[in-house]
Amino acid sequence: MNAVPRTGGEDVELVINWGLGVDSTAYLVKMLEDPSAHGVDLARTMVLHELTGDEWPATRAHASQYVLPLLREHRVRLVQVARASRSLEIAVMDDSRQPERIIERGPWALWD
Repeated sequence: MNAVPRTGGEDVELVINWGLGVDSTAYLVKMLEDPSAHGVDLARTMVLHELTGDEWPATRAHASQYVLPLLREHRVRLVQVARASRSLEIAVMDDSRQPERIIERGPWALWD
């Protein structure tokens, strides 16, 4: 596991939970397309993706191909987290406003 530098101490006003599924992806894209219509300040928005280690490869590929470019374009912070172990420890796998990929799994997958 690599240490991930923090993006700064900016205030987070909105956290969007992105499970890579149809509903959370549709909500996220809607916010990215017209944030002012929904009263959203993208500079103060964080998208949180909890890695289960069980996402379909095609789902990760589609998210990388279609959603990550939107997040990069709008410089929205994406934080990808996973369980660090059997305990409730959390590992931050990536924290970026320019995410390059959806991480496949963390140190401890859901089925572990």
